Amino acid sequence: MGLFLADFFRDLWRGLLAALKNPQFDPFWQALHFAAGMMFPLIGASFGGLWAARFAASSHQSLASELAWAGISSLVGGVVWVVPKEFWWDVAYENASEWDGLKDAAHYWAGMALSWAGVLISVRALGLS
Repeated sequence: MGLFLADFFRDLWRGLLAALKNPQFDPFWQALHFAAGMMFPLIGASFGGLWAARFAASSHQSLASELAWAGISSLVGGVVWVVPKEFWWDVAYENASEWDGLKDAAHYWAGMALSWAGVLISVRALGLS
């Protein structure tokens, strides 16, 4: 059973790497990078909201908690994850070029920017600022 699972995941990994090299799949991969970038601030804001639900004494403290955790997760996701993954790992192990890494990172960062725009528009529309 264990050998079967190892073979399954090895074949799955080979298929994913083959799809990375196929130019027809590039829009799909870039859409996934964009969606993943959107998730960094949203996950952080969700964690901040959970923390605020337990500890915040006012709506301003709740808002500050959500924005602070969204900022922390954006910084961690956008710098600690994206930069080494796209500019070191992909170049070293997936035979990507620096241009490919920049394109992938730009899609992560564009997703984060759109997510932040949605958060800030929502804060303004709800009159929480």
